[in-house]
Amino acid sequence: NWVHWSFFPHKVLRKRYQNLLIEHLNKVLRKRYQNLLIEHLKERIQKELRS
Repeated sequence: NWVHWSFFPHKVLRKRYQNLLIEHLNKVLRKRYQNLLIEHLKERIQKELRS
């Protein structure tokens, strides 16, 4: 059963929104870090192959 959002206190809604935002930012940052790491490793491998 769905409960209308207005039944929740503002503090609860704000906390939930903050948690969702933090989860989203964590995913974005994790993905960016992985991409940077992959690019760095590719460059190192290419450099080693040229040597």
